Amino acid sequence: QGNFRLRDYSHKSDIITLHGESGLRGNDYNSTTKNWNLTGFDKAALDAHFGVEQTYSFYMATFGRNSYDGAGTALYSYVNDPTYIDNAFWDGSAMNFNKRSTGDSTGVTGIDVTGHELTHGVTQTSCALNYSYESGAINESLSDIMGKSVQFWAKPTDINWLMSNDMNWVIRDMSNPNAEGQPDTYKGTLWYTGGGDNGGVHYNSGVGNFMFYLLVTGGSGANDNGESYSVAGIGLAEADQIIYRSQTVYLTSASQYIDWRGACINAAADLYGANSKEVDQVRNAFHAVGIGTEASGCDVPTGLSVSNVTRIKADLNWEVVPGSHGYNLEWKLSTEAKYKIVKNLTTNSYSLDNLTPGYSYDFKVQNQCVDANKSAFSEAYTFSALSNPRDNYCASYSSVSEYEYINRMQLSNLNYTSGNNGGYGNFTNLKANVTAGTTYTIYLTPGFKAGAYSEYWSTYADWNHDGDFADAGELIGNADGSGATSFSFTVPANTKNTVTRLRVQMNYGSSSSDPCAMLDYGEVEDYSLKITGGKFNAVASEDEAQNKSTAIVIMPNPLKTNVASASLNLINKGDVIIKITDLSGRLLVSQNTANMQAGKNTVVLNGSNKLNNGVFMVIAEQNGVIVGRTQLVVSR
Repeated sequence: QGNFRLRDYSHKSDIITLHGESGLRGNDYNSTTKNWNLTGFDKAALDAHFGVEQTYSFYMATFGRNSYDGAGTALYSYVNDPTYIDNAFWDGSAMNFNKRSTGDSTGVTGIDVTGHELTHGVTQTSCALNYSYESGAINESLSDIMGKSVQFWAKPTDINWLMSNDMNWVIRDMSNPNAEGQPDTYKGTLWYTGGGDNGGVHYNSGVGNFMFYLLVTGGSGANDNGESYSVAGIGLAEADQIIYRSQTVYLTSASQYIDWRGACINAAADLYGANSKEVDQVRNAFHAVGIGTEASGCDVPTGLSVSNVTRIKADLNWEVVPGSHGYNLEWKLSTEAKYKIVKNLTTNSYSLDNLTPGYSYDFKVQNQCVDANKSAFSEAYTFSALSNPRDNYCASYSSVSEYEYINRMQLSNLNYTSGNNGGYGNFTNLKANVTAGTTYTIYLTPGFKAGAYSEYWSTYADWNHDGDFADAGELIGNADGSGATSFSFTVPANTKNTVTRLRVQMNYGSSSSDPCAMLDYGEVEDYSLKITGGKFNAVASEDEAQNKSTAIVIMPNPLKTNVASASLNLINKGDVIIKITDLSGRLLVSQNTANMQAGKNTVVLNGSNKLNNGVFMVIAEQNGVIVGRTQLVVSR
């Protein structure tokens, strides 16, 4: 054993470099003298150790950050694991620098690589960006940016924008991403739209890399959108501070490129003033890569969302646009063609009331800038008002509809093109007319952002109008394919004359047989079926049919206190079990109430004080049969 190890205890954070080979992993690299002279592949450990020391010193000197987490946690590196050839990576707590397929004994240890991998730790412990699609591309870009900044700080005579030039191996080119197969414009040429590489994180990071290059050095030209740009560089020192503050103060795990632009604008305003040249050049640099307007332009509002949604009201929100002189808002029922407009709003929110319960709505926002200049309207945001208590259907929606969605549904007299509705569209105000005992064909068309994917369709009809799709025969058909599809079904001859629910699910990759499923990719839409020609007597209207089935009401609803009561109108006397579940069906509360009478009963709803804010299902069961079901909104 030698007397010296690659362990640096001279900083506020320990820097420790160890063997990564199988059988040796975790062992020290040793030297008999302080003048290290390792041979063969062991030389890579010296490069990795030096690079991590320089990266630590860069973060401490430039940002006052002590280690990747800011808390002085020791920095461990494992070198020469032969499992991962031509690769280096951050594993969640340590760096791993591995061998080259060329046999180069220095391995994957360029100084911009060490800066890159340690920055993944900084991102993990600051904004925790998801490592997929746009969030993952920003994650990778932040690491490239700080990797190069470490190089320029540690080796000021080696100003080169190739990743990684000091390894004699070009991985990416921050000054010209197209040269290495990356896009330099958001959703422009070479923008990756597939699912590989976690949604193209190592490809689409080129957009952020080129933005940073222009912010530092300046440049002019035209991007892939045909937009001219001109950026006056602000230099490395100020650009680094803006990027770091965007990363550690403003970005969140789900941030997209448009969010990063806002984060950098806010960071520049914090550091240098809202009307500074730094803010202007951040806007110009993002405009150059196809994101937002230039400094002299009028920004489109972003970050649209809704809150405090009830059956008849919703608060519409969007992010504040720096320097805005007000906003115009347009909204409509999703199935209508014409928007209504609300002008000259002075805040970034608006309370919309008189909504129709259960229906889907769209809204979009326009920014008012100086000199009566106005931005374009934002993309429309879609939401649904809560259903009436008598509308007890379970929730089903997709988390992501950006890449594929239900575009059109055709059945009988109904032929509706809906487009992307953010994972769910409630179109129960649209009715397809069907006749009991008759066979119909339903036609379904997917929509795609880019290339087509294999989609699986499941369609349900609540034939007995009991508020669910769980009965025999209510899964009326399945289909799959990457294009338009269809299937036929027959309306049961003994169904009632009424208006009931039709649900269409489109799921990427696999078929679903759960009408209440939460889908990862795809979309769900609900419509109405108006049934005639049934064997049973017709009810007067949809509302009358639904009111007759109502057997439980929660008061107050929405619940703003800790105490709620349940009013039940029972046909038969006996014991009743009242259950509260979340919208995925997970049981939260179960209350057994004995000896209830036929007719109206009122009981205190136990356990309601333990519910968090949100939407829940309250279900009453008697002798194993559901006798009432309704939604409860908790909004304390």
